[in-house]
Amino acid sequence: MAQDESMTKLKQFFRNISMYHNMYTQEKVYLHLDNNGYFPGETIWFKAYVVNAGTLLPTDMSKVLYVELLTPEGEVFQRKKYPIKNGRTWGEIKLEDLIHSGYYEIRAYTRAMLNWDEAYIFSRVIPVYDIPKDPLKYGELTLHTNDIDDKAFSRATARPMTEETTQSEHKLLMTFYPEGGYITKGLASRVAFKLINKYGTPLSTPVKLFRADNTEVHSFTPVHEGMGIIDIPTDWNGGYAEVTSASGKTAKFTLPAAREAGCNVTAFTDSTGMTIKAASNTLFIPQTLGVSVTCRGMPCYFDTIQMLPSSICTKHVPRKQLRDGIQQVTVFTSEGEILSERLVWVEPYRKDMQLKVAQNAKTYEAFSPVVLDFTLTDAKGHPQRGEFSLAVHDIDGELAADGADINTELLLSSDLKGYIHKPEYYFETNDEHHRQALDLLMMVQGWRRYAWQEMSGVTPFVLKQPVEEGLLIDGKITDLSSKHRSKGSVDVNLMITKNLTYANGYAKTDAEGNFALMASDFYGDALGFFTTTLNDKRISCSMTLRRGFSPKPVPYDPQALIFDVPDFKEKTADTESALFQWTDTLTRIIHLPEAKVKEKARLHPYGSRFTWMGGENAGKCAATLFYNVEDALEKLLDTGEHEMSLWDWLQKVNRHLVTEIPDIIPPNISENAIGDINEAKVFDPILHYKGRPVRILLDNERPIGSTDFMMSDIRSLAICEDMDTYQRFSNSESSIVNNGVPYVTFLLYSTIQRTASKQRKGQRSTVLHGYSKYEDFYSPNYRTLDTPTPEDVRRTLYWNPNITTDENGKANVLLFSNSRPNERIRVTAQGIAVTGQMFSYK
Repeated sequence: MAQDESMTKLKQFFRNISMYHNMYTQEKVYLHLDNNGYFPGETIWFKAYVVNAGTLLPTDMSKVLYVELLTPEGEVFQRKKYPIKNGRTWGEIKLEDLIHSGYYEIRAYTRAMLNWDEAYIFSRVIPVYDIPKDPLKYGELTLHTNDIDDKAFSRATARPMTEETTQSEHKLLMTFYPEGGYITKGLASRVAFKLINKYGTPLSTPVKLFRADNTEVHSFTPVHEGMGIIDIPTDWNGGYAEVTSASGKTAKFTLPAAREAGCNVTAFTDSTGMTIKAASNTLFIPQTLGVSVTCRGMPCYFDTIQMLPSSICTKHVPRKQLRDGIQQVTVFTSEGEILSERLVWVEPYRKDMQLKVAQNAKTYEAFSPVVLDFTLTDAKGHPQRGEFSLAVHDIDGELAADGADINTELLLSSDLKGYIHKPEYYFETNDEHHRQALDLLMMVQGWRRYAWQEMSGVTPFVLKQPVEEGLLIDGKITDLSSKHRSKGSVDVNLMITKNLTYANGYAKTDAEGNFALMASDFYGDALGFFTTTLNDKRISCSMTLRRGFSPKPVPYDPQALIFDVPDFKEKTADTESALFQWTDTLTRIIHLPEAKVKEKARLHPYGSRFTWMGGENAGKCAATLFYNVEDALEKLLDTGEHEMSLWDWLQKVNRHLVTEIPDIIPPNISENAIGDINEAKVFDPILHYKGRPVRILLDNERPIGSTDFMMSDIRSLAICEDMDTYQRFSNSESSIVNNGVPYVTFLLYSTIQRTASKQRKGQRSTVLHGYSKYEDFYSPNYRTLDTPTPEDVRRTLYWNPNITTDENGKANVLLFSNSRPNERIRVTAQGIAVTGQMFSYK
């Protein structure tokens, strides 16, 4: 009976895994960017591919994608929202108002992806360099990594990825990863390791293994990126690894303690499938165990094994039962305890689609037509229909190496922990060294994106975020007490207004005060008016909107900041097979000089205070730090908090601001009048920033005192630490120092006042963000409308997010080169065929 009960439990765990994938389907995102590095003023163009994480087919779940650009400090510089159609969307992020150059991060996610670890989202670090003096000859590229006080940006300060078990000595860091998770007494074990220095640089320094009695066993050398393997003998009773640092000092790192009883698992694959070997030691308690293989959360294989003390059991899983990519092998008990777990790579079964590119010339003169012919076929050469995004670069304008392609990202990188440096390395050659390096990667960065105990039902899983099928507006209603008690059965009415058009929505809160409604699609921002009533009477309450789900920034991995510019000479068209004859039949038009027409200036519809001296954009360009106060206030209210004064809020988010209340009584006010509301007055606080006095300008024009503004009075705030900022904006010759200490200038930009936005009982008004508008990539045509000009220094010559091959697998494009003579081009493409198979070209 006990044996039958154990078998029932083991099978139920695997049935739970099967149901988990259907109930809690995960998604993945991949972004194809038009380039690999940028300058301020350029635009990042992207195509997003959103897929079912298990099948890797275009998602049919989420309909909204969030794309964010984060500054080196970790602030969200821009946040875009795009509709997903057939698992695809596209857009752009303009780099016009960057405060400084540096390492920026672009990331993308659906709201449903945030139900799991936030590290699941797509993320890529991109360099934004200072604009070079010569737009055609860059020379040495530079970017800012320090603030004005020469202190590294807190976000940009790289931090090596470490574990709780990482050990540090003599500026060396070493982490051990036993195969299957444990070293077991009496069993031969394999322990992977990663060796780096304090800056995160992988080391190839030899590693010596010693027993606890200081007897040397043998030595090992890292295989790739500081990763290596240590073989532990069966008579192992503890010990350490020894490494000699660059300074000649010896560092000792203790290996993990061995467990007394256990079952180790090893696994390897070949063309026939996967071989799994489980081995137990002498102290292992006899029992029936379950063995499962899953891939991206989907069940592939299940069986049971009867393990006795000192026994070995081998299972073979046929290749047809496995999926392409990373497999998760788990050995578990009937009580749901994991005894051993391992990630294993399985070579894709289907051969890649082939996208071939031919061009009409090897190099191009300035402003010349560039013609590209594309052919998409399967591995057997049969033409295929497919859709792909295309970027054409000026090779001499390359600033950094490529990121992962769509196959590498979705099959490998997105299922492993942390940043993977140059993931394409593991697939460049299918030899023993590269296979060993890939297997080490499975052990060292073998992060469980898909937690077995969660999938099997051992630990409960609770959804925190919904699947957005459109512009979802959801939140919670509570009372105004400090306990924020939920208010159920409250009627929530919403009116959305934009450009004199209106839309209405309605929802009723549940017992927990939650509500949700779906807005009709709209683009850009709109004003939303919420009204809350109970029994047809307006009620005072607190309304929180669930919009603050943007993942927290994490420190950069040091290797993510390495942007070697590759040599693409081998990738240019240099063989006859990659070129084709093309007859230039394009119309040639003579362009006349453009006539200059003087026109009277028109007033800005909102008046000069919103455009004076360059308006808010000028403040961004002059700023050391820039705050969107309007957004910050909305986030504050969305969490159920009350509005704060501007300076109280700024002190909360920036520790460098200090405010003082004057304790000197002006001579025209008597002491007896203090406390008399009719005669006494409130004095403006005195502000200091980083120990320096502060001057304030409102809307780039009016010098003001440190009036205690509320957050709703101010749209944005720029902190400018350059000494001459105040004089430039105020046209003043006033001193830039106070008692020898230079001033800091705060530029405040006032909110456009709207009577309708004032809060009343039972009401809340807020800005609602719709979908972001698409813009088309401009590609000049130098044979029709456009005049050749030396100012054409485009690095991305052409971008098209949606190119489709016909029934013959064919597609072609026409573009023009820039002003560089003898220009060479480079093509990158990412796409999905109608069969669902991914393909890339670069």
